[in-house]
Order: sequence, then C-alpha cells, then structure tokens
Amino acid sequence: MLMKLHDYPGYEDQKRAHMQLVSQIAVIQKKYEDGTVLSQDVITFLKNWLVNHIQGMDQKYGPYLIDKGVN
Repeated sequence: MLMKLHDYPGYEDQKRAHMQLVSQIAVIQKKYEDGTVLSQDVITFLKNWLVNHIQGMDQKYGPYLIDKGVN
C-alpha cells in the first residue's frame, strides 16, 4: 500500500514477484493435499525466495520510502 501510495518505481515488480510466489505456493499446496511428499527442494525454494527477495528487492524500497517521509 505504501509503495503504491508513494509511487515507488519498483511497485509493479514487487507486486509481480509476490503474485508469482503465491501462485507457486498454491501449486505446492495442491501437491501436498493430493498426497505428494514434499521434498527438501520445496523448503530450499521457499528459503531462497524469501532470503533473496528480502535481501534484494525489499532492500530497495526502504530508502525510497524513508526519503518520502514514511517512518
């Protein structure tokens, strides 16, 4: 909401990344519900996505919003 409100230039990329994650999680959840044993690959995927996203994309909007006066 804050990114959109303050016209963060990376908003669409952030939104797209999160939508892709939600979609991938839905696929994983469906496999789990169908009885597929989830492998270490799923845990690794989630860990990597979260770490890379937080240390990558998310690090960019903080300074931008602070510059806009958001605390």
